[in-house]
Amino acid sequence: MKIWNKTGSDLYVTTEVGQFMFGGVALWVDRFIKYVVPKLERRPTLMIEIGESHIGNIYYAQAVEPLLRLNLPIVWMYPNKRDKFKKMVDEADNVHLLTTPYGLEDHDRVKDLYKDAKSIVVHSVQSETNDNSMSKPMYQYRERLIGEEFVKVNITENYKKNEQLQDYFLENVPNKIWVGIEKKMGLNIPNIYEFHNTHDNNGSNIVGYASRIEARKNIHYLDKIQSVAFTSWTEFQNLKRKAFVDRLEKDGEAEHILQKTQVLGFSSGQVEDFYKSDDWGISHCCFDDEPFGYTIMQSIDYGKIPILHTDWNSDLDYPYRASNKEEFDKCVKKIKLLGVGKRNHYLSILKDYCVEKYGDIDSWSNKLASFYNEF
Repeated sequence: MKIWNKTGSDLYVTTEVGQFMFGGVALWVDRFIKYVVPKLERRPTLMIEIGESHIGNIYYAQAVEPLLRLNLPIVWMYPNKRDKFKKMVDEADNVHLLTTPYGLEDHDRVKDLYKDAKSIVVHSVQSETNDNSMSKPMYQYRERLIGEEFVKVNITENYKKNEQLQDYFLENVPNKIWVGIEKKMGLNIPNIYEFHNTHDNNGSNIVGYASRIEARKNIHYLDKIQSVAFTSWTEFQNLKRKAFVDRLEKDGEAEHILQKTQVLGFSSGQVEDFYKSDDWGISHCCFDDEPFGYTIMQSIDYGKIPILHTDWNSDLDYPYRASNKEEFDKCVKKIKLLGVGKRNHYLSILKDYCVEKYGDIDSWSNKLASFYNEF
């Protein structure tokens, strides 16, 4: 049983953890619990904001179990019932936001609940994500089947709500921790990745994609390329329909995009199986404005040779980079000509670089613990 050096309790708030995974936030929080919590001086309580639809399903147990093993008190908080948790928030010695709270409801209630938050962890800048979406019309709305008709749903409205809420907290929370690889704001403590594997490349020329479908991820680069996507099947189909309808309305004729892409519905419990698969050997990691790059690290870790964006760690000498569809296609063609030995050579260079920059868990956890123990 850990002895806490300071009296009282600090509250840490997240929207993702364990199997409640919508992106990289969950992975960061998992490592925070594993490596930082044991170094804290005041007892932490983890408050997990969660949607109604998740409670009662199998993911609840999967997410809770590792937290219980670490003797970390947890509270599940429904976003539409924030008022019931106000007393707990107000009585905490310090409130720390591990990401931006849910922002699709009444912003005033969210702002009031966390008005005294001492810090916020910033995993991505929503305004940059939104700007990227606005530059690519096919990602701005989805064609959703409502009743018997397809109706256009503008998804950028939700993005804007998230942006407005994040902007508020960035302006009003006194301490910010930025986890990206390049300095952008506040205290810069870049993310970390634990390299566990020594997989060689399998020589496959199939391109793999393991990410959400959003504009900056550029899944449309896979058009006309034999590929497999580990992502939301529904969002994938919506994007294909959207692109088809746009072209039809513009030119009077169209063909479906991404016809050579096989979709495997995303499941957080099958991530390792996907990366271990011999069905693909080249990884689409050409993401705009990538703050860190879990997909990049995982690809390297499992022997999938990545195509990187031109801007990602530009000091790294690596030949397979792109910033548009044409350059991406050229990279695919060049990699297909590489033998396994040459692919593994490049993977070794990438892994050495990433381990040196993003593999020091002790340093990472000490910096975070030192920050939170200041309060």
